[in-house]
Amino acid sequence: MALTLKSWLHKSTSTNTAKYSAYGFLNQYREFLTTGELAEKVSPIIAKLDVERAKALSELRDTEAMTRASLLEIQNAVIAHITAVSAAKQEAVLEQAQAEPAAASTSKKLWIASVVDANWVVQTRVKPNGDVEDLIKKFEKAEEADRWLTRRLFESHPSWLGFVDHATLNVHTMMDHDEAVAVILKKKKQSVLWQRSKTTKTLGFQHKATEKRVSFSRG
Repeated sequence: MALTLKSWLHKSTSTNTAKYSAYGFLNQYREFLTTGELAEKVSPIIAKLDVERAKALSELRDTEAMTRASLLEIQNAVIAHITAVSAAKQEAVLEQAQAEPAAASTSKKLWIASVVDANWVVQTRVKPNGDVEDLIKKFEKAEEADRWLTRRLFESHPSWLGFVDHATLNVHTMMDHDEAVAVILKKKKQSVLWQRSKTTKTLGFQHKATEKRVSFSRG
């Protein structure tokens, strides 16, 4: 599998990585970091570290602390970049939906479902055919978005969250992994969701749950 910024970030924060030299880890992925999409931000950090580390070694000083500080700086740059890309994807989908005529027919897909992690980054999944799919998708009907979101959250990491937004009505729904599991397994558990404006409805899979939506101003 090709190395991505997300997979590099996971490797950089793993327990095994913490046991070894931070400089050795950075050297292992030096080419990836200095030639990829973040090269402009990361290359100066590594170049500065090389100079400071060489000086410290010539003075017989320890270099691990400064190297780990540089690694942390790179990790923060990667997180900021991933978050920005994720936000841009969500904004692009929303703007595309809002750009459709207000008097659109029912064929217009104005319901937008997305799955994010604790850092609000849109997640991905590998489809049966091997393609990687961003977990953000548009639907014609709210119940279709709910069903898709429920399935994706059921398969997801327990910390991930799902949202359904309407492009023009400013309606917003949140669901977590536990709620999705309850729906899929048909457990008698009410979903604890945000207040929906003026209505409640039944989620898919014949499981009746209280789904609450709230309207937000989009400025």
